[in-house]
Amino acid sequence: MRSSIVASACIALAACLLGAVQVAASPTNGLVKRIINGFLMPKTLAPYGVSVTRWDAGGWVYMCGGTIIAPNYVLTAAHCIYNSTNQINPASTFQVGYGSMNKTQQVHVWATEVHPHPQYYVNGKTDGYFDLALIKVPNIPFGPSAQQIPIYMGDIQPLQGLMAMGWGRTEPTAVLTSILRG
Repeated sequence: MRSSIVASACIALAACLLGAVQVAASPTNGLVKRIINGFLMPKTLAPYGVSVTRWDAGGWVYMCGGTIIAPNYVLTAAHCIYNSTNQINPASTFQVGYGSMNKTQQVHVWATEVHPHPQYYVNGKTDGYFDLALIKVPNIPFGPSAQQIPIYMGDIQPLQGLMAMGWGRTEPTAVLTSILRG
């Protein structure tokens, strides 16, 4: 019962954050919705940043980045937990890496539950909105290199500077980077 209440509360929190996600996901002035290159994240700038990996037949596959929002919950994108047939992958196939900007030096914990936003995949399709999911993990011990993100409760102003981060590509055809970039 307690875990369903916590999951519901976290989904509600994620829904509150959705406005920012929708703004960021909307094309602006014809710009491409892809971030390339960026800068190396300083060690202490984003201790709430985590990597999400999934065990596949051939080994571990990097799926997405995520954010620590509570000691045992990570917020990520819903499309990261679905497979190619639009089924949710079992929680037991996911790990969350934390504690380092370098994916190869992270501490990993197994996911115990995954919860996509209930409106992400409806009637056999998704429109790209509500692309949020929660991953429940055992409590992450907080310290200088692993912390819960402070939740911003104010309004996001037009043209307000925001930062995205991840372990994506540094060039359109490059391999994924091991070091977190912003």
